Amino acid sequence: MATYGPKTQRWARGFCRDDHQADDVLQDNWMVCAAHLHELRHPEGFASWVFKIVKTQALRSLRRADSLSSMVPDFPTVPAVEDGVILRLDLKKAVDGLPVALSRVFVLI
Repeated sequence: MATYGPKTQRWARGFCRDDHQADDVLQDNWMVCAAHLHELRHPEGFASWVFKIVKTQALRSLRRADSLSSMVPDFPTVPAVEDGVILRLDLKKAVDGLPVALSRVFVLI
């Protein structure tokens, strides 16, 4: 891991949106490598095997993030009715505190 750590980290960051996501990918990568090391038939191909797993894990992570973000509806931001009522009451109170000549301007609007 020490030999491939910095290189795999750069590789993962090239795919991922941020450093935290890349770190998660690398953690998953080394767990997958450890779990499937017995399946590696040619030890000289270890480096390319590791980088292929990083790529696979990064793409899975990106797909997962996209599917989660698509599950959250994009609601428009609409002020709550209560906020409008409170704002109107505050405005009325402020206008009522003005001299008559100035409050007429607000009443006309």
